[in-house]
Amino acid sequence: MDRIIVATHVRGAENYTKVDQFPATIGRALDNDIILSDLSVSPHHLKIDKTENGDIEVTNISNENGTTLNKEEMAEEQGSLISCPSTLWLGHSKIRLLSPDMPVEPTKLWACTGIFCLLTKKIWAFTLTFILLGLFTLDHYLGTPIDKSISHFINESFTSVLYLIGFFLIIAGISRLATHRWDLIPALSVATLFFLIPKLFSYSSELINYFFSTTTFSSISLYALDFLLLPVLLVLFMTRIAHSPLGPSIGVSLLVSSPFIALKAKELADDLTRPDFSQLPSYNRTLSSFDIRKDESISTTSFLEEAEQFLSEQMQIELEKANKEQRKDN
Repeated sequence: MDRIIVATHVRGAENYTKVDQFPATIGRALDNDIILSDLSVSPHHLKIDKTENGDIEVTNISNENGTTLNKEEMAEEQGSLISCPSTLWLGHSKIRLLSPDMPVEPTKLWACTGIFCLLTKKIWAFTLTFILLGLFTLDHYLGTPIDKSISHFINESFTSVLYLIGFFLIIAGISRLATHRWDLIPALSVATLFFLIPKLFSYSSELINYFFSTTTFSSISLYALDFLLLPVLLVLFMTRIAHSPLGPSIGVSLLVSSPFIALKAKELADDLTRPDFSQLPSYNRTLSSFDIRKDESISTTSFLEEAEQFLSEQMQIELEKANKEQRKDN
């Protein structure tokens, strides 16, 4: 073998060095052919040489943290013939010895389809952002009982904008760590969707609650959205846009989402332990002029008849309880 490729891992990426002059050394000292900056690597750690038969031989020349060849420890000054590919650990640094004619992985195509392609476009990212900012302002406007200037509502939305910026920076940081580049436009799109999807769903859930006269369906859906939306968005961002492997993407998404999921779990526990009684059902707090509901409204006469029957039944039950207590006293 006339030459060999040495692959070293630096900041999560592999660097490839062609070695065609033998012997070649690897270590931290600046007079090596391949220089590693890892402090666990000795100044002169490994020697790569070619035998008279043309085979490649590696020799451990470190007496400190040692060398591991294909999961086997090498003694000091021990030489071993290798075949490509081979994996070595020099201290905490991993290197691979490869053949120049070794096949490489298929090229990852950057072409995207569907909504994920739209998320990489500036026009869609800024459109979603302006829609979200408009909804922030509209929420504060509808929640203010007195007339205020437009600047007041913009100022009230400033806190929500800070949350959006913070989440955008988190997504952009994940992109930087995963791909070693800044995917700012997709990060802005994902951060906007994280706030926009629950807000749009909350609007539609009010209509659903009113239609079914119950909050069961929307409550289950909202809780599922709270727990799953952030991890799913992060996984889709890292796999479809950043083109990261699925396994590490799931791990990173769960790690980043864990504080948010823990907060939502605490809110869910508080909701479950809260008393169920409410003077006004939540589906009646957002009355619609269209009055679109699954169950038909009952007439006033029918309501009074049902109420009278219910009250008489309750009075009968109370009388029976009183009679039983009176018999016990006698």
